Amino acid sequence: MSDIAALESRISVALDTIGTLLGDFDPVQEITQETLEQACAAASLAARDEAQGVLDAAHAEIEGLRATLAAEQSAISQLHERVATLKAKMERQQEQMIKLETQNDLLHQQQMDDRSELDDLIAALEPLVKENV
Repeated sequence: MSDIAALESRISVALDTIGTLLGDFDPVQEITQETLEQACAAASLAARDEAQGVLDAAHAEIEGLRATLAAEQSAISQLHERVATLKAKMERQQEQMIKLETQNDLLHQQQMDDRSELDDLIAALEPLVKENV
């Protein structure tokens, strides 16, 4: 849609330029080759200037988009680094959890062994205590 508006603007500028050059045109007077060439040259210059303006605006927009893309790529790179850091931290925490669970299982087994040994001692001492009572 903006291409159509730009084209309409260029055509309008060219027509205005032609109108200005032919403003003093007398229909009775014959158009000379020189006048016609001047009008064509002026219209061509106006169209070229308008096209250059559109091209410059497009280049500026492209540079803006490139800068935006670079910023987005940088942000994505930072996010990838953060994700990698969080994954490494999560893996370390999982390893620590496994170690703690293993240690807890060993302590629980030791507690059960100690309880069993205490039960055996109590069973062995119980008859002696009953004799002395």
